[in-house]
Amino acid sequence: MPKQGYLGAFYSKVLPKVIDNCDENWDAGVHGTPELDTGDKQEGTASVKIVVADAVAGDILATNDFTAIDLRNHRRVQFWIKASVAIAAADLCLLIDETAACAGSPAEEVIELPELAINTWTKVTLTLAAPADLDAVISVGLEYNANPQDCNIWIDDINAISSLVVSTMESMTPATGDGTNKVFQIANANVDLDTLVVQVDAVTVKDYDVTPKGEVNFVTAPGNGLTVKCTYTYWVVKQAGGFHNWAFSLTGDTAERTDFTTTGWKKFASVLKGWTGSAERFWLNEKWMAEMGNLVIVKFYEDAGAALQRHEGWALITGIDVSAAVDTLIMEPISFQGHGLLSYESG
Repeated sequence: MPKQGYLGAFYSKVLPKVIDNCDENWDAGVHGTPELDTGDKQEGTASVKIVVADAVAGDILATNDFTAIDLRNHRRVQFWIKASVAIAAADLCLLIDETAACAGSPAEEVIELPELAINTWTKVTLTLAAPADLDAVISVGLEYNANPQDCNIWIDDINAISSLVVSTMESMTPATGDGTNKVFQIANANVDLDTLVVQVDAVTVKDYDVTPKGEVNFVTAPGNGLTVKCTYTYWVVKQAGGFHNWAFSLTGDTAERTDFTTTGWKKFASVLKGWTGSAERFWLNEKWMAEMGNLVIVKFYEDAGAALQRHEGWALITGIDVSAAVDTLIMEPISFQGHGLLSYESG
C-alpha cells in the first residue's frame, strides 16, 4: 500500500545567475581601455578585451554597470579569463559592487585571481567572501592589484553559482567508528551525490546511502577506531514548488535463489530497493517545468506543526499531466522517481 498525505514541497539547486556575459563593451577605468573581441571568446558573441598600458598597483582597469541583481543565494563566481603575459596569483582582482563603476571604498567583493599562464584561456572559480550582503549588485570590474604589466586581458561569461566545495578530507560526526554505529553526519546538507567521496581508514568505500540532510547510512559499520572522512560539493537550495494529495510507494526487487536443496518452495533474495511518488498541484508555474528531469529534494509532510515530520529524499520529476474542465480549476498531477534513500526526518 502506498503512503499518503496532504502537503508537500520540492527544493531545487539555486541555478547559476549571469552577472555579465561580456557581449557588450565595458567602461574604461584607469590605464585600461576595453573593447569587444568577437573573434577570441568563450561564450556568446564576444569577450571584453582590456588593453592595459602604464598601469600602477590598485588601478581599476575597466568596469561595467547593469540592472541590480540579487546574489545572496550564490556562493561562488565563475568566469573565463586570458592574458597576453603570465600573471602571478593575486596580481589581478575581480570586483563586484553595489556601487556604480565598482566605486565602493572598497568594492563589496574584491577577490584575488589565481596564477594565469600566458595566452591561455582559464576558467576561474572564486569564492564570495560575504554573499549575504549582495542583494543589489550593479557593477563588476577588474583591478590590477599588484605588479602591473603592459598587456591585453580578455574576460568572458561571468556567472554566480551556488555550489561550494569541500576539497580536503573532512571528518564526519562521529569522527571514528565503533564497530556498531552505521550512521554518520556530514557537516553540510544538500550534498551533490556525484561528487561525494567517502573514506574509512583512508580507503574509499561505496556501501552507504546519503540523505539530503547529509546523513550517511553505512551498510557495514566502520570498525572500532577507524577514521570516517569525506570530500564533496554541496549546494544552496530553495523551495521551488509545493503540492498536495501526495502518495509514494516503496518497492523491493527480488531475485530467485532456489537451489537443489529445495523442498519444493521457491526462495528469493532482496536485491534492489526504490520508491516512486505522485502529487497534485493547482496552476503549475514555470519553475516546475524548468525542473523536469532534474534532481530535486522532495519533502512529503505528515505534520504541519513545529515538528515538521516528513519523508524526504532526492527524486527526478518524471511527469506533469495537465487537464482542465470548464467547471474546475486546472489540475496538474505530478510524478516522481526516487533517487536513492527516502528517509524519515523532523525539524
